Amino acid sequence: MTISKSLAAILLGCSASLAALTAEQTPLDAARALFNDGRYAEAEKILSTEIEKTPQQAILYYWLGRCAFELRDSDQSVNSAERAVELDPEVAEYHHFLAQACGHKAEHSNWFTGLSLARKTGHELLEAVQIDPNNVRFERDLIAFYVRAPGIAGGGDDKAEAQIEKLTSIDPVQGYLARMDLYFEKKKWTEAEQECKAVLTAKPKEAGPYLEVAQFYEGREDVSGIRNALAAIPHSAPADSRVNFYRGVADTLAGDRLEEAEASLKAYLANLPQRREEHASRAATRMWLGRLYEKQGRSKEAAIEYRAALELDPTEKGARDGLKRTGS
Repeated sequence: MTISKSLAAILLGCSASLAALTAEQTPLDAARALFNDGRYAEAEKILSTEIEKTPQQAILYYWLGRCAFELRDSDQSVNSAERAVELDPEVAEYHHFLAQACGHKAEHSNWFTGLSLARKTGHELLEAVQIDPNNVRFERDLIAFYVRAPGIAGGGDDKAEAQIEKLTSIDPVQGYLARMDLYFEKKKWTEAEQECKAVLTAKPKEAGPYLEVAQFYEGREDVSGIRNALAAIPHSAPADSRVNFYRGVADTLAGDRLEEAEASLKAYLANLPQRREEHASRAATRMWLGRLYEKQGRSKEAAIEYRAALELDPTEKGARDGLKRTGS
């Protein structure tokens, strides 16, 4: 790139940032818009400037933390979330995000620090649930913590079971899904599949529960299970792009309709926000593209996808195994 082109690009970027802050928008509105557009560093600058002017607004720290989280700045995301909670401790969403930030930081910390952060994750999730007891998302995350965290960090099956009972009284389908996750983690496949069947029998109106069932069958590499879950989604359900992901996964596993599988996975990838996802992630999609190319004998392209998946998520086991198979 020439100097003149570089300067033009910088000026264009500045103009775009300024354009985001219109007369009708507050700085927070502009930052949110940039965040939703995946322009986290730009949003972070606006928020930092506003915090200098009004340092007592908890919501500014919350969004600053979310930007840092997406930029993979663990320290900043935790620190900002802590400040938001300190300034306004009655907002459940702030506690929930602090738990999320601590949980991710714990994954990349030493044992002692990781244990402390894990305990804090559980504490903040419980705070969020106590403030907003009918929030299904908070309930599910607290249950997932109890299922996966060791007892020394505050986890435990007894706690998970108690919380699942509570959740089931609020939303039976979410209760089935939470119990399915518990059984999956314990490798109780038969019991987990019974919960999947209960979800399908309940015929929820939105696509999300069916896609969680598809996720279970993805983990089992069960083509029929994935396809049955997708087929059960009501036609009236709002469109969900994750259908493309699971359709591509099923076709890849089956080894048929591989051209359609590639189109499905690429369509999902093209419309996926540049965010750290927990479900049907960008890393997982690149891994499945790698497996698809491997089935087609396109080893070099498969290795490219596997490496891309590991850059996004170093814990992506499927990608590591794929690189070994392709000799890369």
